[in-house]
Amino acid sequence: MSVATDDQWPQIVRTLLAPGPARDAFIASRIQLSTTDPVPAGQAPLVLGWQVTAFTPQQAGVDVFTQLPDQSLAVNHTTVVWTGFGDWGLLLPDTNPSVPAVQTVSAVPAGAVRIKGD
Repeated sequence: MSVATDDQWPQIVRTLLAPGPARDAFIASRIQLSTTDPVPAGQAPLVLGWQVTAFTPQQAGVDVFTQLPDQSLAVNHTTVVWTGFGDWGLLLPDTNPSVPAVQTVSAVPAGAVRIKGD
């Protein structure tokens, strides 16, 4: 969603994001800017893997590990919720979270599911 162009982001919001105030705030902010060109090769974060950190039938915590263009590694602490549409949706974090949603890490943990090709 962070690298989606103008013609991509509405579909991403509809199909991947869980309804809620943070999604509404994202839409309001995203409408105010225009991005028509894709991110140049090598400039977008590369997803390396993921790890479930908590689970109930209604909600799961998922850490997503990425490599940034400067080769540093980060973890995005995310929450997905079971939506009324019969699928999981990314719950966008509050604008003032008590724990940062993104943190630097030194490695992808051994227990993470690695994305093929990494």
